[in-house]
Amino acid sequence: MPPLSKENVVGWMRTGVVVAGIAGSVIAGGGVASADVSGPDTTLIVIPGGPQVRPSTIYLTPADAGDIVTGINWLYWGTDSAFGYGTETIKNCQPSCAAGGSTSTPVVITLTEPKVFWGRGGRSFTRATVYGVSGSHSVALR
Repeated sequence: MPPLSKENVVGWMRTGVVVAGIAGSVIAGGGVASADVSGPDTTLIVIPGGPQVRPSTIYLTPADAGDIVTGINWLYWGTDSAFGYGTETIKNCQPSCAAGGSTSTPVVITLTEPKVFWGRGGRSFTRATVYGVSGSHSVALR
């Protein structure tokens, strides 16, 4: 199975095999997940809502809720990375963000770069990368 990359994810999504393709990549050790799953869960900070593990919704732009991934099904959750799939909804802000509509598309989301969580002994993922049919983007999580 090819490693997880923007090109591979977009190709898998176009052919409808995104879940099987990514799961196979992880099982083969070729991509996102090489973390020890026997360790404690990494905590993801979700704003609003506080710290959560395996959240079903992540606000990528929490200030205006302009980019949200919902209905997340986590296929892997480790100490160094996590990935799953869901639906990304992005405001189109036409003619304005308040009056405009939104676009929803199926995506794969990966979480990486865990850091110490405010000295409380836990860790939180600090980066989310979203892969969709039209490309990918990465967001720093706070």
